[in-house]
Amino acid sequence: MRELLTRVDGALHAFDRRRLRRRLWLWRATSWKDFRRIDSMTNRAILIGGCGRSGTTVLNGLLSCHPDIQVVDIETSAFCQTAYAEQVDLAADFRLERVYRRLVRIEIPASCTRWSEKTPKNVLFAGRALLYLGPGARFIHIVRDGRDVVTSRHRRAPDRYWVSPKRWILDVEAGRALEDHPRVITVRYEDLMLDLEPQLRRLCAFLDLSFDERMLGYPETARVPRSEGWVPRLRPISEASVGRWRAPEHAEAVEELLSDRRAVALMRHYGYLAPDDD
Repeated sequence: MRELLTRVDGALHAFDRRRLRRRLWLWRATSWKDFRRIDSMTNRAILIGGCGRSGTTVLNGLLSCHPDIQVVDIETSAFCQTAYAEQVDLAADFRLERVYRRLVRIEIPASCTRWSEKTPKNVLFAGRALLYLGPGARFIHIVRDGRDVVTSRHRRAPDRYWVSPKRWILDVEAGRALEDHPRVITVRYEDLMLDLEPQLRRLCAFLDLSFDERMLGYPETARVPRSEGWVPRLRPISEASVGRWRAPEHAEAVEELLSDRRAVALMRHYGYLAPDDD
């Protein structure tokens, strides 16, 4: 079955005229040498997605520590341009040139063979995106305890919760639907915080890359370009970000999440609740 999926992916990838137009944009925007290099990296692209406040920034920062990966410095929404609109169009065209615009501005190290783009809502479009990019592309779904997600506050709006239970359920269900795909891997945020090295080795194996010790030097060894799309500085890996939902002030938000049976099912599936817990 996996061999068949790979052949289908390759055939669809080869005849996608929309991607040919994006390649033409890249060819016009840069030198022949850089065109060939970025185009080759696109064939092995890495997309990261998951519900907001689940660690997509941390994950992309960790990948930036690997000498073979060039991360895109902002959330481009290239593969999910309608995801934040009032009406989500899951068949919307991809805008790969948004990624290319960033890459042509970056001095990419000679060692890089893949680029990585993280926009949380990639999770809704990942199946289509993998077909579009071809058999060398990979998708990483990061999931976090829903109780910590719905009680998380963003620096841009510290006076309110950032993610609703409805959004967490929608995004995590989308990621779960892809977990049997041969080019998709799921990583739990908590496992990165509490047991980093084994998770990084697992990711490198999935990406067909050798593990590099520099990844353990995060955030000091991160090569994430600074931009308005990122937090001012990358935070160190810390178990302190796990289980914050237990604070009494969050009891109402946690209760709202767990009142939805779909949320409870997802929490059990990913090991955040025991089978008999609710």
